[in-house]
Amino acid sequence: MSTTFFALVPSPTPLELGALLLAGLIAGFINTLAGGGSLLTLPILVLTGLTWEAANATSRIAVLMQSISAVSGFMRVDRMDTREALWMALPAGLGAALGALLALWLDARTFEPVALVLLVGVGVAMIASPKITSGKNPRTLRERPLAWPLLVLIGAYGGFIQAGVGYLLIALFGGLLGRDLASGNALKAALVLLFTLVALPILGLGQGLDLARGLTLGAGAVFGAQLAVRFAVRATPNAMRLILLSTLLVVIVVAVVR
Repeated sequence: MSTTFFALVPSPTPLELGALLLAGLIAGFINTLAGGGSLLTLPILVLTGLTWEAANATSRIAVLMQSISAVSGFMRVDRMDTREALWMALPAGLGAALGALLALWLDARTFEPVALVLLVGVGVAMIASPKITSGKNPRTLRERPLAWPLLVLIGAYGGFIQAGVGYLLIALFGGLLGRDLASGNALKAALVLLFTLVALPILGLGQGLDLARGLTLGAGAVFGAQLAVRFAVRATPNAMRLILLSTLLVVIVVAVVR
């Protein structure tokens, strides 16, 4: 466990900063539409000199910047259900704190098999039941009380490892709460922002942050998130669902190869 809030590593080279900027843009786009961008950013952060633990913490800087960008974008086009997002923040925030604390004591790689099983399960459910993302019968948390403990569990996953949490949220919003992909993505962006606000200081204190790498990654992620918001509100439901399933397949393959 690190004893400092900032990771003590050499400054990144211009080439490394360029790679981080590009990776952030791609990850910001992917994360806002679906999820799994951390599977791209974490290895790149490690290749630039960070430990896996410091990369897990530092990547949250980019996620924070990306989420602020995405939330503001969805609010500008009036797709954010702010009231419902605030209700969801209670169980999800509790879970995120527990997950981040757990990450300080466990090796994230020991958690990867569990994460992989969850992602495969989400993929199978979306293929077998297209209505999960149809959004034909939206429900609130008060109408679906089972969503409360599920949000705690998903929040814990997001606080712990982040990668792929968007798929779990979209499955919950579509399958249990009957949201379409556009409104589900907006709520997802709000909750990922919450996860990150809770987890970032905990992981920073325990694992160390690198501001230069994190802010560079985040600068790219901000632009990627804005592009994704514009695409999300204009794309057809079938196009969004195809993107969701395609990126999920890539995430699963990458996780298996690693």
